[in-house]
Amino acid sequence: MKRKFLFLYLNTGAGHISAAKVLAAALKEKDPDVEIEMLNGFDKYNFFGHLMFEKGYNYATNYVHGAFPLIYDMAQHRWGQTMFVLPLRFHTTRYLRRVIREKQPTDIVSVSYTHLRAHETGRNLV
Repeated sequence: MKRKFLFLYLNTGAGHISAAKVLAAALKEKDPDVEIEMLNGFDKYNFFGHLMFEKGYNYATNYVHGAFPLIYDMAQHRWGQTMFVLPLRFHTTRYLRRVIREKQPTDIVSVSYTHLRAHETGRNLV
């Protein structure tokens, strides 16, 4: 059975997409027939996700240097994870459920912890 990977990332800098590309290249090297698709975990209509997680991250790391470590430390706690991800739950889960049904990957790789928490609160994606 041919494996089809769906890599989920966020545009919060170059780290997520870079990690996804390295993993994808290693998979392709091992099996040239493997299918790989890269996908931003936030669709173009997810204004809150793009604003808070992508633009917010870039702003915090470039202009408010103490903000990112504070937010990161808060996100280490269950209540912090819930607080940051709860507003994303419904939109992100619907979007990813649709994409997974359309693409039918055999494997899903998330290089962003945010996606994992959004799915955990959404539970059944397919």
